[in-house]
Amino acid sequence: NGSLTWISPEGYVIDDAYKTVNGTELGNVAQDMAFCDGMIYVISQNGEGNAVGATFENDGMLVVMDAKTLKKTAAFTREELSGLNWPSHVAVLDEQHIYIRDNAGVYRLDSTTGTLTFVEGSDGAPKSQFVTMNGKVYTYKSGLMSKILEISTESDAVNSISLPWSVTYDINEVLGIQKSDDGKIWIMTFGFGKPAIGKFDPTTKEIKQHLLGVKVSTGSSGVAFAARGNDIYYADNMTIYHLAFDDDKEDDTNEEGD
Repeated sequence: NGSLTWISPEGYVIDDAYKTVNGTELGNVAQDMAFCDGMIYVISQNGEGNAVGATFENDGMLVVMDAKTLKKTAAFTREELSGLNWPSHVAVLDEQHIYIRDNAGVYRLDSTTGTLTFVEGSDGAPKSQFVTMNGKVYTYKSGLMSKILEISTESDAVNSISLPWSVTYDINEVLGIQKSDDGKIWIMTFGFGKPAIGKFDPTTKEIKQHLLGVKVSTGSSGVAFAARGNDIYYADNMTIYHLAFDDDKEDDTNEEGD
């Protein structure tokens, strides 16, 4: 079963804090969590079962808890979410717009009715964390015609935003995305042997890029990199790299991360 570790600002650690508070455990193979309106949403891959049919005693596939007390407020079982196939990531805008990525794409869960609705155009959404900002949820499609997929409460269909064709470093593959502090999207890409990090504005569709030292290995987590301000951190196996992204200039010197 899954567990949740709590770390205080002073550095105190409580292992398996969810079980300590509730006396029960999160679902089998916990995958991702999201925060919204003072609540934490945790999605697990298997809920009360696993891939070979074994059953477990836990709180189900999706668990909602108070972000301050960790007290469970709602839960959805594997049976209640039977339309999902190996869910991996979650993003939340409100109780009626809980977005869950699985092997088919992205579904919207209305927790007030328990209804799952497939988000049109999200087929094949990658096993990667969502970006949630400005009242919208973002994921992507990778390939020669890579796109950012924007999802909002206005529709159960994606707004597909094509990445620009004319770029400093070609984009043949998207490795991951993260939210930037200025309302834009960090996007890690790879094309013709050159890995790059870019800051993409989904409104103007402009992107500024900088070359990276290595192609990032995302592994099973789907996490390619982390950002703090304009500092980008990425890894190649056991080596962690840092790049100080400069908003004021394009990367015309082939300067790599250190």
